[in-house]
Amino acid sequence: AAREGEVEILRELLEHGAEVNVRSKAQRWASNASAGSGPLYFASVYKHYDCFRLLLLYGADPDFNCREKRLVTRIKRRKTALEMCLRYGCGPEYIQLLIDFGANIYLPVLSADKNTQRKKAVQILMRARAQPRCLISQARIVIRRCLKLASGLRSIEQLDVPPILRNYLKHQT
Repeated sequence: AAREGEVEILRELLEHGAEVNVRSKAQRWASNASAGSGPLYFASVYKHYDCFRLLLLYGADPDFNCREKRLVTRIKRRKTALEMCLRYGCGPEYIQLLIDFGANIYLPVLSADKNTQRKKAVQILMRARAQPRCLISQARIVIRRCLKLASGLRSIEQLDVPPILRNYLKHQT
């Protein structure tokens, strides 16, 4: 669903408990296993922003989306979601979203590029490296991680906090 950009199907799968950090069931020739094969990887490579965002909202790992040991051991150097977004020319909104969801901004190796879209994305990443995350952003990341471990991110709605804070936790304005 993430590879095809099927947001509603992806939402249904996630609502019914589908795992967000798994290896794709796509044929081997259809995926670049040396780079990644999780749903977040496919959503970024095929530039399906809504799927990409939805996966992060449901707890996808913003660094390494596929954790299957058998696959991971075959890869010499795993690529992060940030690296894949930069490599495939995803827009700055992808980079900002990964930063907002707690991606390790120091993992990707950066190189100069003349591509304007990529240049903007790299600028956002460099700015994030130069300035520490604000406390409220750090708090959102930690709360979301704790909720994911405890009972799933759907429990955000059950928190006894003002709606504006629930919306902030869900990345809604």
